[in-house]
Order: sequence, then structure tokens, then C-alpha cells
Amino acid sequence: MTKRLVFLDFDGVICNSALECLYSATIAYYSKYLKVQVASIPLVFKKNFVHYRPFIRTGEDYVVLADLIDRGIEIHTQEDFDRKLQAYTADKLALFRELFYQTRRELIVHDFPHWMRLNPLYPGVKEPLQEVAKNPAIYILSTKVSDLIHKILQYHGIDWPEERILYSHTISKKEIIGSVLDSKNGAEATFLDDQLDHLRAAMDDSRIFPFLAGWGYVKQEWLEQGKIPVLHIEEFRSFLTEYPLPSVLPTQEGIDTLKET
Repeated sequence: MTKRLVFLDFDGVICNSALECLYSATIAYYSKYLKVQVASIPLVFKKNFVHYRPFIRTGEDYVVLADLIDRGIEIHTQEDFDRKLQAYTADKLALFRELFYQTRRELIVHDFPHWMRLNPLYPGVKEPLQEVAKNPAIYILSTKVSDLIHKILQYHGIDWPEERILYSHTISKKEIIGSVLDSKNGAEATFLDDQLDHLRAAMDDSRIFPFLAGWGYVKQEWLEQGKIPVLHIEEFRSFLTEYPLPSVLPTQEGIDTLKET
């Protein structure tokens, strides 16, 4: 039996794709949806997009975010964003999703070097990932499609098998992790993400130990919530190779908490 499996989110944990998503969403929204040509992205639009990025879960959310910012609508919390998201019809969200991914694919075909430069890795993740690339117990689990993740990792010199890059689309990350644990006879899994809702949902499965990536797209209040432990970038290598982490001890309820050192 495999004792522990590890699941890593991609955007906000491994890759800082905020500028690429801003670029793709802006073109999708203005050029394809509104049919308006934009010569440059206003600084305030860029600032708000990056500020609100932590609330994003899936591809269509980026175009929703562009729409909200363009209309001057403020967002204060995840719940606030979710309420605004519910005001969009299923057809509108499907269109936004189609336009976003269509734009991204076109940029990859026609402007591949520039698109790749908009997807840098976070400092401190490349070498640890290279070291564990052959480890069958470590997976990447993301709402970004697998082949794009594979291309980005290859571009940065990481030869990660595509079969260990899992795409979460209509199935929750918790369900995917549980399914892999069942199929691999795994006893438990550690799950690193920068989106608090994914982590909270995963806590319903007592085999999954969630961690919040402190360097990703996180709000300050998420770092201070105290229930899900925050992993710091200097602990990333240990997270991949050791368990329990030196600074983290599991509670009896199956929820991890940071230990004061």
C-alpha cells in the first residue's frame, strides 16, 4: 500500500499565471465578446484583476471578472464574488469559457514565446519538482487542462509525466483525490492549493490533509484563518518528500495545524 499521495495545485502554487490569465481574459472579453479592440490594458483594470484573482476557480471566472471590473462592480469576499457569479446564466458562462480557452489556444499557436513568458514558475519550486518528477505518488491537480500544464513544465525544464497531471473540470478536487486514493490503495493524501474553498471541501474526506500555499493567490484573511495550515515556500521541498512536516502536526480530527517553533 502506498502510504501517502501528494496533490499539488498548479496556478498559484507552481506557476504564477496571473498575467497570462489577465491577457487572455482581456482579449476574450473585449475583442471576442464585446467586439471592441483594446490597444492596451488600463493600469486600474490590471490592478483590480490581480487583486481579485484569489476568488477565481475556473476558466470562465476570468471573463466574468473582466466583465465585473469593466462595469465598475467591486468585489469584497469570496461569497460576494459567488453571488455575482450566480447572476450569470449557464449559457453566458459557457460562452465565456469557450471564448477564454479559444483565445488561449490562439495565443499559444500564434504567440507561443510570449505566452510562455507570461507563465513563470514561483521562485523555489522548480528544483524540488525536478527532484520528484519520477515519483509516482506525487500528482498535479488543476482546473487548467493537462496538456497546457505539461507544455509549461517542459518549457521550464521539468519533465513531468502527463499521466500524473489531473484535470479537474466538472469533478471536484476532493472527489478526484478520493478516487486516486481508492485506485492506488493509498492511506492518505496531502493536498496543497491556494484556493481556500477547494481545501475546505477536501476536509470532508478524513484521508485528505489540506494545506494552503502561502505564496499563491491568497487573501490576508485566508492566511490568518487558523484552521487550515499555511505552507511557506521554504517548506515546499519538505512537503514533497517528508511527512509529517517538521512544523506541522496532525490533530486527532484529521485537520493539520501549525506548531509554534
